[in-house]
Amino acid sequence: MVSQNTSKMNKVWNDELDARLRELWPRHKSAEIAEMMGMTQVAIQSRAKRLGLQKDRDFRGFWSPEEIEFFREHYPNTKNDELAEMLGRQESQVIGMAQRMRLKKSKEFWKHINSLPNAGKFGHRPAWNKGMKGLLLGSGTSRFKPSNIPHNEKYDGAITIRWEQVTGRPIVMYRLARKKWIPYSHHVFASYYGEIPKGMIIRHRNGNRLDFRLENLELVTKRQNYLKNSPSLNLSDGFVASTMLGKGKMPNREEVKKVLLETPELIETKRSIINLKRLCQPK
Repeated sequence: MVSQNTSKMNKVWNDELDARLRELWPRHKSAEIAEMMGMTQVAIQSRAKRLGLQKDRDFRGFWSPEEIEFFREHYPNTKNDELAEMLGRQESQVIGMAQRMRLKKSKEFWKHINSLPNAGKFGHRPAWNKGMKGLLLGSGTSRFKPSNIPHNEKYDGAITIRWEQVTGRPIVMYRLARKKWIPYSHHVFASYYGEIPKGMIIRHRNGNRLDFRLENLELVTKRQNYLKNSPSLNLSDGFVASTMLGKGKMPNREEVKKVLLETPELIETKRSIINLKRLCQPK
């Protein structure tokens, strides 16, 4: 019997799948894309490399070729905190990248660092309060007491709106207990039908994530939710425009795509052609 992973790997790439990958790749991790597209992570990464896809500049963890070259040149003789400031990144990112690239500080760098007054381990100067654990300055009346609860902390049963970082869409959350929040749609559904099975989510039928009427909520798997929201299956305007641009690299791709989106007649014509091709394909 062919395993599920093998069937995923054997899926044939086409224009629609390529367009979907181009849409997701700039701001999603390859593991997330693999789950959404029902394919293996290796297949996603391999196809993205073949198409020459790149992550968005502000995507967390993405380093451009220019940044990597700059990093390789300056890391051996520059302090990590200074290099992080130059690149506009956190020091932990600098350390992680150096480990992945197997870079080390030069002998000249360590010689200089160790010559500094009061230089401690790895060239860092110890803080003035080193060895003074428990030191209490002042009366201590303004300090937070153990297990102190902030005055503005939400109560159990509280409802709040948060905004998704990637899509910018609102999501209403419900507090079950301290540090335990769930989507409010899950709370409403579970109140009527009981606990939601593991791996299942609640979907808003009409797409309005602020509509919590019971008839507007349905229990689906993540895969089913993806298929219902998939631009390639629903032929969204963005997907159709990407299909019209094809696979080739285009320097002003986004500008051309914007022009296409502002021409609904062309989008609708292309959508009709895609639907016709799908009808002609053998089941």
